[in-house]
Amino acid sequence: MSEVTCKNCKHNISGWFVRNFSKSVWWQCGLPENFEPAKHNPVDGKTRGGYYNSCGLARGVESICGKEGRHWAPRNKKDLFILLKRL
Repeated sequence: MSEVTCKNCKHNISGWFVRNFSKSVWWQCGLPENFEPAKHNPVDGKTRGGYYNSCGLARGVESICGKEGRHWAPRNKKDLFILLKRL
């Protein structure tokens, strides 16, 4: 399944430059399962805002996306045939 990459997934919320010129460690996966909610630090009283984990982490955890890319969806119309082959 080398055709199914996070680079051409519609859930990749990284910018154009990051998506095309960096590794998957810096890409962010916009799946709701991949969101880390805001956390409160009781020591200093500050709240750290929520964030999306990287695409590499989402592909590594079976409950989010897994190695097969279960939640993969095409970003462009030209990748629609990849989706149809997977069904």
